[in-house]
Amino acid sequence: MGCGRKDRRSKGWKGEIDFVGVFKGQLIIASCKTESKIKSQFFNDLSTMGDQLGKGMCSKIFVTSTQPEDEQREGAERWAKDRNITVVYGDDLLSGLEGILEKAAMDRSRL
Repeated sequence: MGCGRKDRRSKGWKGEIDFVGVFKGQLIIASCKTESKIKSQFFNDLSTMGDQLGKGMCSKIFVTSTQPEDEQREGAERWAKDRNITVVYGDDLLSGLEGILEKAAMDRSRL
């Protein structure tokens, strides 16, 4: 499921949510990217969308097919942590969706 949303505060900006669901009463959104490089803007966009939808009460998941090098991975983890986003790399998907959703919901409940 994908849906687009224009932010009226910034001209031309359009974010995309690839997944919206509720897990154990927690609203969860996810954005999926296949680019070879992870950019901080991906996290900024997802954070903004989560704030618009849940005003801080929405869990956010960033899914990437990229298996980044250590330095890029550290940057991505830092960006995610600063914005309360759970990062899921391609290999993590093999563990199953339920575990990923549970982790995102639990991460949100600890804030």
